[in-house]
Amino acid sequence: MKESKAKKVLHGDKNQKVTHNGQLVWLEHVNESSGEALVSVMDTGEKKTVPVSELEHQGQGLR
Repeated sequence: MKESKAKKVLHGDKNQKVTHNGQLVWLEHVNESSGEALVSVMDTGEKKTVPVSELEHQGQGLR
């Protein structure tokens, strides 16, 4: 995913499915200058910083 898309997902008014290495994650913050995002893994709550390029947008769907 590109940083601009990640920012749109983060600040959008609709919930979006985003995955990192097959795990569903919640975007917490996007740092455009470093190209990284702070995410929370939905199943475990673990927070980690990952490259935005490793995130995959799966579309709408979280309720």
